[in-house]
Amino acid sequence: MVELVINSNPMFKITLFAAVIFLSGFVFGNTAHHKHIIVIDAGSTGSRIFIFDSTHDLKEQWMFKEKKAGGIHTVSSDLSKLPQYLDPLISFAQTKLSDFAHETPIYFRATGGMRSLEITEQKHVLRAVENYFGKAGFKNVLASVLSGTDEGIYAWIAVNYLLKKLSQENPLDTLGVLDMGGASTQTTFVPVNTPVHGGYKLTLGKQTYELYSHSYDGLGMQLGLKALSSPSCENQGDFELCRQNIIVKLKNILKDTYKPELHGNFVAIGGFAQLVKVFRLKILAPVTLENYGRYLCAMPWLEVKTLYEMADLPQFLATGCFEMAYYSVLMPNTPNPISASEKINDQAVSIAFGIAVYETLHGKISAIDTDEL
Repeated sequence: MVELVINSNPMFKITLFAAVIFLSGFVFGNTAHHKHIIVIDAGSTGSRIFIFDSTHDLKEQWMFKEKKAGGIHTVSSDLSKLPQYLDPLISFAQTKLSDFAHETPIYFRATGGMRSLEITEQKHVLRAVENYFGKAGFKNVLASVLSGTDEGIYAWIAVNYLLKKLSQENPLDTLGVLDMGGASTQTTFVPVNTPVHGGYKLTLGKQTYELYSHSYDGLGMQLGLKALSSPSCENQGDFELCRQNIIVKLKNILKDTYKPELHGNFVAIGGFAQLVKVFRLKILAPVTLENYGRYLCAMPWLEVKTLYEMADLPQFLATGCFEMAYYSVLMPNTPNPISASEKINDQAVSIAFGIAVYETLHGKISAIDTDEL
């Protein structure tokens, strides 16, 4: 878990306290007329609904994941199946919020799966989603599809808000974020200089940040596994061959991607954090993943299951060898050790939380015009 280390200097404490009060007051002031905020993360493998308490610094109160296989994009050709995806989410919100549910703003945000559809199909599904919620009595629903870079930026907001880094005067004091999803993976941070490509201006309240955010669409864990895995990536396979095959297949993609010089500290979330949790890794870095990958891939499957029989996420054991190789190729060499976290200060780190913060602070995102550089 990543924790904020408090400096013992009294002046630092006063400054930090004032910054937190300012940020919290800003949040409360903008959401005084809504006690809760609902965010639905409609991902490539399923949808999750989050209910945040806007009167208590956006504390996540409830979360529910619908158990239908596949994301909501799978109903694009037959919208009569839409209710079986949305009804569990609607029922959950109505149960938890009772009479207040229909007044609560809902931000329905679709990601990787929906991005695979044509724009006209996306609009068709989104309109159907808004109409269905409307018929259920919900008055304030906004559905949209996030780009991969949007996901990266929202993850960056979530991490830095939870660590109170958004109250820092110097944007370079924020942390970079590495996020591994099912369909895509993102790298987002504040570079020293304005990025030539992949640059975005993010405004939250009175503060503006110049971010670099890049998404490798199609290279999330699940899509990467389908496209890049081979027998050499299985237990008692050949880790070096597995890793080399991945390097060859991704060579042009990684070589042609512009990335500013990395600096400062980074937090890894999503699939990266799950890998650390399952295999109890102490350090997250490419060389660590390589070394552990060689050890793991050489083990017979029964030994792997026995060694990690108490794993919190046992479904990841079978793909551990591939993940070690894959992540070691994708993960950048950062100047400082990378922290991995599913929670920060007892709050789950999620894109949904970043969306709640962004909407609460009336955030704005715009691409940096490289012609002006």
